[in-house]
Amino acid sequence: MISRLLRLARPLAFLLGAALSLLAIYSYAATAQMVIRDPALVLPDAPQWTAAQLESALTGRFENNLVRPGSIVVIIAGIILAVIGGWPIFAVLQGGAANWLLVSNLLLLSIIAEIVFIFVLRGKVYEKVQQDAVARDGITPELRATFQDPVVRWAHLWEEISVILIIYLMIAKPFKIGWE
Repeated sequence: MISRLLRLARPLAFLLGAALSLLAIYSYAATAQMVIRDPALVLPDAPQWTAAQLESALTGRFENNLVRPGSIVVIIAGIILAVIGGWPIFAVLQGGAANWLLVSNLLLLSIIAEIVFIFVLRGKVYEKVQQDAVARDGITPELRATFQDPVVRWAHLWEEISVILIIYLMIAKPFKIGWE
């Protein structure tokens, strides 16, 4: 009985993952289309927008409405699917042989650490500088410096590399000794 459920769980896990991916792509496209058609959706009270205002409003909208909730849904769905599929999330630490899951989780934890220790902290500084730029009605040298912050740039690069590696690990599953 359990083996039948597991045989069904794997294709269902793949279909659910594919459906969530397509939903995320559609959400990004639909939100971008809405904002392009009517920028007033993100800045309804402004008769005229500076580049700093528009950039801040657009990124804030994507971050709050798509990236954060989407990431949480993907993580929760991944944990549920791993439990349903009988895949040990922590691989060898749980007596499993699919070590690609452990490497993927370590990469994911590194992204979460980046969010907490780099993006949130630097984001608070950026918000203050951005509000000052809006008050001055232009891009200030301080705002330009936050746009070019090398720590944030490297963090974004690591985030992109990590996501690519996680996707590769999910597809190729290179670190495994048989399959449970």
